[in-house]
Amino acid sequence: MQNPQFAVFTVAEHRERVARARKALAAEGYDGAVCIGAELLNYLGGFDCCSYFSPQALIFATKGDDDPILLVRNIDVINARETSWLPDVQDYQLNFADPLDIIAGIARDIGMGAGRIAVDFGSYACTARYGFNLVEALASATLDDATVLFSTLQFQKSEAELVHIRQAGKYADIGWKAAQAVLRVGMTEIELAAEVEHAMRSSGSEFSALATLCATGARTPGMHSTPTNKKIEDGDVVHMEFAGVSNRYHAVSMFTFAAGEPSPLVRELYELGNETLAAAMAECAPGKPIGGMETASLGPVKRAGREKAYMAMFGTGLGVGYPPIWVGALTINRWSDKILAPGMVFYAHSCLQFVDEGIGITQGGSYLVTQDGYEPICGPGQIDLFVA
Repeated sequence: MQNPQFAVFTVAEHRERVARARKALAAEGYDGAVCIGAELLNYLGGFDCCSYFSPQALIFATKGDDDPILLVRNIDVINARETSWLPDVQDYQLNFADPLDIIAGIARDIGMGAGRIAVDFGSYACTARYGFNLVEALASATLDDATVLFSTLQFQKSEAELVHIRQAGKYADIGWKAAQAVLRVGMTEIELAAEVEHAMRSSGSEFSALATLCATGARTPGMHSTPTNKKIEDGDVVHMEFAGVSNRYHAVSMFTFAAGEPSPLVRELYELGNETLAAAMAECAPGKPIGGMETASLGPVKRAGREKAYMAMFGTGLGVGYPPIWVGALTINRWSDKILAPGMVFYAHSCLQFVDEGIGITQGGSYLVTQDGYEPICGPGQIDLFVA
């Protein structure tokens, strides 16, 4: 389809992405690729559908310039026609045809059936069963994991992608401002999360790849806690993490607020979190090592004698996301050997877990690396503690 009704990007943009993928794969000695993850089917093929739980694939050889071939379930063909630029969309009926046999046949037809094939085995869409069956179906070929390589192609965003990243950031900011407006003692965590989600979705945000995270009071050291029916009490710390989403591009916000006057210890630890975040972002500029951000963030924590509370990693890349996660392969930790470059988008946070005190503090947001520093995309970032 050259002009699908709900295409997000131009055919030229997608072809440029495929060309970069071919070049990178060929440089690593691959003869072709079988892409499984919904993120890659979207990024390279434009395909957008809630079908990541079904066997599906995007297949192409590294030689030549033929368009990739998209394989989906027959009930998802209409979504491919609506969103994907690819002219060759093949399908199968569940329980009547084996999609792995079809993938193997396509691989043979395009001349890579006995070669070295790149697969995103690290995708959440690639279950162990799918992976084992794919290796068996392509027994004449050599299949290697290229998950990180595929993700690396997406590290630096185009100007067209940044339009959606920034829009997603606007949705996320609507979310945390809604939390400020409605937070009160007596409401439940679920009620607070519902207000945040309603505000974002009512403004146009799509469904998120990860559940809204919310914890209050003694639950806050659980940084990945989902909201419960616990009522928010006077003096409770409240932390949340969620994403605004525009055309599957995610921008993540996280914050810690207080419902009623918090204890002096909460204020002390909150300020430590602010210092941690500020120290890291001072190291965010093109050409600097990514690992330097987390290393710098440790400074205030060490000086305060709170190293035990530090919860690495400091951040991770963002882009196209489907359930169950929005996390990319760009990892911001002290062991990273990557270099910051313009166009990289990530979310970063101070994350301090004080289990014995029953206090969890997280602050941050999403950021874009620019030519001379960084641009905040969303999130309250380093602000004074908000008290409802």
